[in-house]
Amino acid sequence: NAMSDNVFAFAMTLLVLSISVPVVTDPSNREMAHALGDRAKEFAIYLASFGVVGTFWLRHHRFTRRIAKADGRFQALNLAYLAAIAFMPYPTKVLGDYDDGVSLTLYALSVSAVLAMALLLGEHAARAGLMRLPESPRQAALRRASLPSSASGRWTDRGFPAAWPAARRAFFRR
Repeated sequence: NAMSDNVFAFAMTLLVLSISVPVVTDPSNREMAHALGDRAKEFAIYLASFGVVGTFWLRHHRFTRRIAKADGRFQALNLAYLAAIAFMPYPTKVLGDYDDGVSLTLYALSVSAVLAMALLLGEHAARAGLMRLPESPRQAALRRASLPSSASGRWTDRGFPAAWPAARRAFFRR
């Protein structure tokens, strides 16, 4: 789906804007290196977000290849999913700018919104018979298992380590 690919590409490109450009009075190598070093957290958050959005793109790409037809509800759910993806640069910027739990919560809620929309999209496609081949019970279980476990607060998709308390400690070490 070209529209989906374009939204992902645009969102992934905008992620780089979460890194602020240093303002230096004397652009010597030493001062510039120090100013860029001060943005290490912004670079780390950018890379993590690029990985998150990139993973969403890979999964969405694989999923949509299995769609035989799309009804109006599927298209509406897909647009809502893409809106959540397009929003991801904003919480990434907020997380890079502020060292607080609110910015981390905003980021977590944004990722959760994408995951919720992916679940709704997949459930609708499976129940409405939009898939090329019906999902086996194993495929349905694997798709659902790729969502974060609400009990553990961890991502379960292939061991992706993103427990929010650990992320908070990593990003906001004092």
